[in-house]
Amino acid sequence: MPTTPALPWWLPPALFSLASALFCIASVGVYRQLPALFTLTLLLGACAWLAGNLLWLGSGNLSAATLLWMSFLVLTIA
Repeated sequence: MPTTPALPWWLPPALFSLASALFCIASVGVYRQLPALFTLTLLLGACAWLAGNLLWLGSGNLSAATLLWMSFLVLTIA
């Protein structure tokens, strides 16, 4: 059975960064239409996800981005 080549190391964090940037832009749009504390919290969560993904992309280190990813989850669920 043939094996598939591995992805370049930068591709997954780049795609996650793109997705989180789009989510952050969408969250800014939601906050502009409805400036409330809960939409601000969602916006901060989206920005934390973007920052974590950019940190992962820049450093290549998953453990460096873990705190920001946890912040995304807490701010999104809270």
